[in-house]
Amino acid sequence: MNNNRNIEYKFYRRRRRKDDKYIGSLAERRKNPQRITCASVMCYAKQFAVRELYEDQVYFVPVEL
Repeated sequence: MNNNRNIEYKFYRRRRRKDDKYIGSLAERRKNPQRITCASVMCYAKQFAVRELYEDQVYFVPVEL
């Protein structure tokens, strides 16, 4: 997934009857692409979140820079 490319994860929170809300983004820094999974990205985001992330309401979109 990383392959020496710059990847950034953009996080959004689902909101009922409204557009999804952009929360923020984190850059991928792991060198071993085998360690990158959906669950590991969500755990990575929890380390930097100010408030609690609800996994059923938060999703991310990987963006290659």
